[in-house]
Amino acid sequence: MRTKNIIVVFFIILSFASCKKADKIIIDDILLVGVKSENVNYYNSNCNIGDITMDLNNDSKFDIKLWTNTFGSPNGHLYSSGLRLLDSSFQIAITLDSISPKIYNFNDTINKITRWSDFSQKNSFILVEESDNGLYPQYSYNYTYWLNKVGYICIRKEYEDGKYKYGWIKIEVDNSYYSYKLLEYAFMK
Repeated sequence: MRTKNIIVVFFIILSFASCKKADKIIIDDILLVGVKSENVNYYNSNCNIGDITMDLNNDSKFDIKLWTNTFGSPNGHLYSSGLRLLDSSFQIAITLDSISPKIYNFNDTINKITRWSDFSQKNSFILVEESDNGLYPQYSYNYTYWLNKVGYICIRKEYEDGKYKYGWIKIEVDNSYYSYKLLEYAFMK
């Protein structure tokens, strides 16, 4: 009977130890999108913007730029908006075609296994773009992945010790191709 009790106590201790380990992994390696908690700096914006640069981790250096572009001539037009990484230690979660930031929803999980951009290959990403080239119609196109959507762009920063901190930017893109609203953003402390 005593051996049976010792075995039961051993498994209880083992299960508590593995729970603590799992909690640590969750705290260190993931962030729930849109969820406000004590481990993130949160900013509410809710403004229409053109171009804006952001210092997400409060180190007095700009990390990301959200931009818009309009160009028109008698031969056609180009309307676009997107995101540019200014700091090479930052990455964004991207679509399979590597053109746009992937759209995340509230309470989605971001972590190391998410598909992340590579700054050395590309640092600018399109939210929406429309081109109408009157002289060369074969170059007319629309890229509408974010058009008429509200969602989260997920970001991460790699530190010198190889660890990551995560964050998110919530935006709303309307149907004009060249304007959007920055709703809120957050980054881990």
